[in-house]
Amino acid sequence: MPERQKKSVSRKAILTLENQSSDARPDGLAIVTQALQALEVLSRLELAGGAPANSVALRRKLEGVCHAFVDGRIGIFAKTPSGANWVNQFPGSTSTSDLDAAFRTGVNSFIAAMRSAGATVSIGTTLRPVERAYLMHYSWRIAKKEIDPANVPALAGVDIEWVHGTLAASRQAAQDMVDGYQIVAKPAYPTKHSDGTAIDMTISWTGTLAIVDNNGTSTSITTTPRTGMNTDLAVVGATYAVIKATFSGDPPHWSDDGH
Repeated sequence: MPERQKKSVSRKAILTLENQSSDARPDGLAIVTQALQALEVLSRLELAGGAPANSVALRRKLEGVCHAFVDGRIGIFAKTPSGANWVNQFPGSTSTSDLDAAFRTGVNSFIAAMRSAGATVSIGTTLRPVERAYLMHYSWRIAKKEIDPANVPALAGVDIEWVHGTLAASRQAAQDMVDGYQIVAKPAYPTKHSDGTAIDMTISWTGTLAIVDNNGTSTSITTTPRTGMNTDLAVVGATYAVIKATFSGDPPHWSDDGH
C-alpha cells in the first residue's frame, strides 16, 4: 500500500475511532456497526504496516464498545415517542387457552354454563403482557393528569418516550393511546391479566337466566341488571372459582380472587 494511501486510511480510521462512545449514545446499533467497521480498517492497516501509533489503545476502545453493546449498556434503538403508534405493540389475547391452567378450567365451565342458559358472552381480554399493562396504566395516568410524564418509571423492553416538547403535547399523546386502547376505567398495573388469572367478559341476557352452577344446582336469576354486574350471577361464578371484581369502575373484570 503506498505511503500516501496508508496515511489517508489511517486518518479516516482515527476519526472514526475517536468519535465512538462506550455507553452514552442512544443510537447503539449505529455505534457498534461503526466500531466493527473501524476494527476491520484497523486490522487491514496493521497487516499493511500502516496502523497508527496508538492502534493498541484504539483496538481496546473499540472492543469495549462492542462488549458494551452485548452487555446491554448501549441500547439498540432510540426511544419512540408515546402516541397511538404504541397501541398495537405487545398485543393481548382474547383466548381462554392463554389463561393459567387452573383458572382456565373454571372460566371455560362458567362461560359454557352461561351460554347454555341463553346468555351472550363476549370475551374482551384474557392474557395481557406486562408491557401492555404498563403502557395502558401510565397513558391513562398521564392523560388524566395523575402523574407528570417525566416521572413515569421505565420498564425494561419498552423504549417509550413519554415526554414531548410541551406538557400539553405529552398529555395529548397519552390521550391518543387511551383512545386507541379504548380504556374506560383506570387499568391496573401490575394486573392479574399478566398472570393469566383474570378475564374481561361482557355478559347480557333477556328474561330469566336459568343457569347451573358448578355444584350442579340450577339457579333462576330474575334480578337486574341482566349483565355481568348482576350479583346473583356473581354468586354462580364464584362456584366456578371465577370471582367478580370487588372494585368499582371495571364492569367486565373477573379473576381468581376478585382483584
